[in-house]
Amino acid sequence: MIDYSKIEVALDNGHGSNTPGKRSVDGKLREYAWARELVKLIAEKLNRLGIKTFVVTPETYDVGLTVRANRVNKRILDNKKKGISTILISVHNNACGNGRQWTNATGWECWTTKGKTRSDLLAQCMCDAAKEVMPETKLRGHKEENWTILYKSNCPCVLTENLFMDNKKECEYLLSDEGKNKLADLHVKGVMNWCERN
Repeated sequence: MIDYSKIEVALDNGHGSNTPGKRSVDGKLREYAWARELVKLIAEKLNRLGIKTFVVTPETYDVGLTVRANRVNKRILDNKKKGISTILISVHNNACGNGRQWTNATGWECWTTKGKTRSDLLAQCMCDAAKEVMPETKLRGHKEENWTILYKSNCPCVLTENLFMDNKKECEYLLSDEGKNKLADLHVKGVMNWCERN
């Protein structure tokens, strides 16, 4: 039996209500609102398993990336005193077009900083979860970029890009209850994989 009491998952909502763009072509999906809804759902599902969560950005407006990382790092230090380890997941939607036309891009992917770090194992745990929970979805895999929230946060962390909001079919799925629940389950399974492998 895995002891989930020694881990906390910091959940970061992508962007804010005042971030330009970051919406579907028809405007039905706003990334800031969708990410906050998904983070809430992930947190509820993790909490039911006995896994603690910390929402990094409860605000609806955009919070600077360094501020977000500082909040995570403070939480890491507080948790360390209690013998609790921290991982971070930053939740986003993907897009590849100009925002005015639907595209054909599809799939799910996650990102870590460049180079070999403990975050690579977390990314592998998430990719394995994607294969298991959403086998019908194209897995775009684990990619690397030194984005601020990733390289300034002092714990294993990943940024997930959850399907393409400028693909009409994927956008409809993102807005559906089934889509939200499946993607929340993917994140939960990824965390469970991490707990099993540490």
